[in-house]
Amino acid sequence: MAREIREKLEGPLEVADVCCLYGMVVGDAHVRAGGTLELYGTVTGNVHIERGGRAIINGTVSGSVRNEGRVEVAGVIGGNLTGDGSRSVTPQAKVGGWSST
Repeated sequence: MAREIREKLEGPLEVADVCCLYGMVVGDAHVRAGGTLELYGTVTGNVHIERGGRAIINGTVSGSVRNEGRVEVAGVIGGNLTGDGSRSVTPQAKVGGWSST
């Protein structure tokens, strides 16, 4: 069963399980191998996805996303989306910048 977070937390948030974030993380989030972050709220910092980790971004990341695992973006990334992991970005998503490294 997924862990739900609906409040405002001080980061960093470490995700090694399945976590649905409806609230806000003030700071960064780190998705470990085997973890899944379903983001419907806001991360004010950066998100790092390790190889073997997964993030589904329907909310907002104010900073950048470093993807070494798998990311699906339908929300907003204010900074860059970088890394060599797999990515899926919907047409309605907004991403500040792209890079393969």
